[in-house]
Amino acid sequence: MRDVLWANLSVQYFSPYSLGNSFLKNSLSGKNAALKLRFWCKTHLVQSYVNVDEQHYSLKKGFHFMVKIVGISGSLRPGSHSYKALKSAIERVAALGAEVELLDLRTMNLPFCNGGDDYADYPDVARLQEAVKSADGLILATPEYHGSVSGVLKNALDLMGFEELSGKVTGLISVLGGQSNSNALNDLRIIMRWVHAWVIPEQISIGQAWNAFGEDDKLLDEKLAKRFDAFAQSLVENTQQLQQK
Repeated sequence: MRDVLWANLSVQYFSPYSLGNSFLKNSLSGKNAALKLRFWCKTHLVQSYVNVDEQHYSLKKGFHFMVKIVGISGSLRPGSHSYKALKSAIERVAALGAEVELLDLRTMNLPFCNGGDDYADYPDVARLQEAVKSADGLILATPEYHGSVSGVLKNALDLMGFEELSGKVTGLISVLGGQSNSNALNDLRIIMRWVHAWVIPEQISIGQAWNAFGEDDKLLDEKLAKRFDAFAQSLVENTQQLQQK
């Protein structure tokens, strides 16, 4: 039975990562097998919910693999509330064990998209494309300008294509100076569906954003903070589930 479990583990979980088979196989012996396996998984896969029946060596649940989430803020304004919102989300995602990268378009030199693919004079285009292509999931944060997505974020998305965006699990955030609504979020859903991304149902719209953050850039409203918690949880869990298929 131990050999059967080892074979299943190798094929289903470990073979893509070229991990040390002999070490893990030895760990599945003795009465401390479950404890050893849990420790090994936590040190190599960041998060694991493995339950091994020590008598029958049966695998009860699968692994939650490490995922990478990239966040993009669609505002160029100093003191951007969109960036603050994105940072709040990214911090929560990182706390759940994901690898994170935050792309601040204020610091990147990106041209207007001309419909072509030659941007050799703009190395930040390749940096943007490579960061998004390497990600398992995305967070897009935009201010709402004239009832829709900011031109800055739309242009950044236009500089990419299916190769970078297809299959990405995506969470959406919008920030407004007035009352919250879903206009920019709805437009982003259409854009991301068009490039075959997967947008999670949880989304965040922050109205009167000038009153939403403290001096330390932390969210002031407890209910809104809880929505950010649920947003991050959904993004990480759905990204993990899609990566395991």
